[in-house]
Amino acid sequence: MATSSIKKNGILNGGIIGFAYIILIYIASSITGSGFALNIYSIIMMAVGIIAGMIGGVVRSKFEIIANVKSGRWGRF
Repeated sequence: MATSSIKKNGILNGGIIGFAYIILIYIASSITGSGFALNIYSIIMMAVGIIAGMIGGVVRSKFEIIANVKSGRWGRF
């Protein structure tokens, strides 16, 4: 949803969106919890969020390419 208008660089855009999402969740949970603490769990959570965003960006880009080819907007192979 966040990258629906982006057509290329899916891995970069997905990573940025994943990072932003995890940072927002981390800040919200730190404010409502016992304060800001950066530990190994937080670092792993951020890394997984970035990797998941990258995978989502690549998948989104590939589905966009496949849809364009099937609809004839991108020529033929």
